[in-house]
Amino acid sequence: MKKILITGHMGFIGSCFLKSLAMAVPLGDGSKIRGLRAHTIIADEFNSIPVDIYETVVAGFAAVSASDTYEIITSDYEGGDYCPDNLPDLSDVDIVVHMGAMSSTNSTDREEVFTRNIMSTLNIIQKAKNAKIIYASSASTYGSINAKRSESDKLQPESLYAKSKAVIDDIVLKYLPHRKIVGLRFFNVCSFSFEGHKTQPSPTYSFYKQLNETGQIKLFNGSDNIFRDFIYIEDVLKVIHYFIDNQVNGSVVVNVGTGKPVSFEQIADKMIDKLGFGEKVYIDRPSDILNSYQTYTEADLKYLRTLGYDNKIPTILDYIEERAL
Repeated sequence: MKKILITGHMGFIGSCFLKSLAMAVPLGDGSKIRGLRAHTIIADEFNSIPVDIYETVVAGFAAVSASDTYEIITSDYEGGDYCPDNLPDLSDVDIVVHMGAMSSTNSTDREEVFTRNIMSTLNIIQKAKNAKIIYASSASTYGSINAKRSESDKLQPESLYAKSKAVIDDIVLKYLPHRKIVGLRFFNVCSFSFEGHKTQPSPTYSFYKQLNETGQIKLFNGSDNIFRDFIYIEDVLKVIHYFIDNQVNGSVVVNVGTGKPVSFEQIADKMIDKLGFGEKVYIDRPSDILNSYQTYTEADLKYLRTLGYDNKIPTILDYIEERAL
């Protein structure tokens, strides 16, 4: 039985991945993600989270299979500091899925970003020397240039968050090419539910919530010209599981998106059409993001395909059309 370390299990992607370990997750194309049976360590910031949450998680897993073993590690990580002395022994861990990070793109706290995003990742890499490590990178490392981006493009990170991700990508590719490390450069991951996305819920969730509560969707003026490469969470899980199940030669950093950007206007129109009610309301873009707001993202998926991932990746418009919202 494989031993897996998960970080970020209370966040958006991490919480969805954790669920996929315990059950077969139905996917939009009718297939299912294979449920892994694993000895699971959850390593996260436990100092401010009630213990009963972990008891609930374990109870949920117990219902899946009484023969599975799940271990909760509740080391006291001061301030979220994943220092080596606080991490459990990871020498016998087979797989690390490292989704944990300080994810606010607006943070100006250099020490916090350095500790939680850079040092935490490097410490896990150091301790889990024998494991395949799959970690969350970000398309924000490319900067705000409005063009299709490939992995060979020069990185131009602007926020502290983006810079922290770029630093890890650079270290992995330059200094650890012999390791089994996969950096997933996520584009705009979204879903129709909150799923642990505490501070930055995806626009699809926000639009759906607004429609049901007010009958309106608020859009920035010019939203017909604001495009994002939205990838649905289920496709992100497929990619993570692909790299768990398949070998790569050395360390890689790869784009994870659809390669088919859609506008905010298109999403709003599709939701209103699907639900059969609602209207759009336009507002000005806030002054604090007026000059920095990105208007276009698109992932070049050639490298992902080269690495053998050949699943179809639908757009968010496809999911809105196919799902019973």
